[in-house]
Amino acid sequence: MLGDLGLMRIAAVAHDGERPDRVDLSRPLALVFGNEASGLPAGVLDRVDTRVTIPMPGRSESLNLGMAASILLYEVRRQRAGVLSP
Repeated sequence: MLGDLGLMRIAAVAHDGERPDRVDLSRPLALVFGNEASGLPAGVLDRVDTRVTIPMPGRSESLNLGMAASILLYEVRRQRAGVLSP
């Protein structure tokens, strides 16, 4: 449904996604987040266009949902402002 509207569907995942600064977030998009404990269901992940993972040095496993959303929205805004390098 979101794809039918011309939106790029981007799932936030804890591991094995692309770095957000390496994905074009300047076009119309929908960010998709799962819950903090179990993430997104497989059926949802099968229908997204790409997956992004926020890089975290050290031994952290994941961020809470609010923090992850804030970081990704910041990256969307950064790219849309024309600042291409982090």
